[in-house]
Amino acid sequence: MRKIFFITFLFFHSVGWGQNTIRSYEYWFDGSFAVRQQQSVTPIAQYSLNTSISAASLTQGLHSFNLRFKDDSARFSSTITQFFYKVAAGISSTTSINAYQYWFDNNFAGSPLQTVTETGILNLELAVSAAALTNGLHLFHLRFRDNSNQWSSTLSQFVYKSTAAVTANNAMSKMQYWFDDHFDSAVSKAIAVQPIVSVTDLLSTTSLPDGLHTLHLRFADTIGQWSSTLSQFFYKSAAIGVTTNVVSGYRYWYNNEDATKMVIHSTPPQNPFLLNINIDMGCLTVGENRIHLQFKDANGFWSSALTDTVTTSAVPSIIYRFIGNGNWSNAANWQNNAMPALDLPGCKEIIIDNAVGGQCILDVPQNLLKNAKLTVLTGKHLVIPQNLEIQ
Repeated sequence: MRKIFFITFLFFHSVGWGQNTIRSYEYWFDGSFAVRQQQSVTPIAQYSLNTSISAASLTQGLHSFNLRFKDDSARFSSTITQFFYKVAAGISSTTSINAYQYWFDNNFAGSPLQTVTETGILNLELAVSAAALTNGLHLFHLRFRDNSNQWSSTLSQFVYKSTAAVTANNAMSKMQYWFDDHFDSAVSKAIAVQPIVSVTDLLSTTSLPDGLHTLHLRFADTIGQWSSTLSQFFYKSAAIGVTTNVVSGYRYWYNNEDATKMVIHSTPPQNPFLLNINIDMGCLTVGENRIHLQFKDANGFWSSALTDTVTTSAVPSIIYRFIGNGNWSNAANWQNNAMPALDLPGCKEIIIDNAVGGQCILDVPQNLLKNAKLTVLTGKHLVIPQNLEIQ
């Protein structure tokens, strides 16, 4: 029996309804939606699906696997679809690459077959001649063959062949954007000629109905060539009394941490909002970790989560010791000039051991996250000028 081993991470954040949770998921093969399989899960905001799914009833060949999730409001996510190939029984699961093949556009008949020494991993570095191609946009296709004479899926990539004269340093001189499929209403805008452009324009969506839309953006260089189009989904919600929205807070968390580990901050209402902070990640395991970030608007709605991978290394100490006299924010008052992060992780501790006759004045908004410690030694003094908030 052949099975699919499928792993996916879904971060389900429903804009306009706060923090939702995943309650179930369902899946089906190809177009067999009527016989889809449903599975309930313990309610959770972030769900890692790691399971084996039988493909015994499928014929040999190419198929699609479809998956979607349902939240606590009975709304379904977009469907995730993945192609896979079911091979015949008896074909070894241990294969190696022994050849590859490439071609341009639809010229498959002219594709050369290149054999290689059998290897499990092939690092392909080759110079492919495009002399026979006309100037303009083309497709480059590449596929690999294994020792069972099975071909991989074809990798296809757009390439642009320009005139030989285009060799000088280039730069961007124009931008253009449009919504959904309305390219006929595209807006073009000249920009200062520069190799790197930071776009901070506010774009009006008053003509769009409420719901899901796409924003498309592209740039033209100094010789009039256009870049590939960047496309981004966004959701326009119904107007609810706020004409100019602002960012009023943000929160972040790591990996698959639950709600008790989220770090939440309020900010003075502003738009745009520039987040420039130092984040202490010393409690994370050494290696690759994921950080997730969301922003809150004036209505209390959270944005979709931005996710990035960070690599952490071992830290020499988890204790910060105040040994001077005066303000908390003065690095010279801390042992080895090591100040604690304003969001102190749960694996770390702050010890107040101020100089004889002195005191420690908390002049910054210090946050102690869950299980973090603050210890004031006997005979030492911690002065808190403002209100102390305990959550």
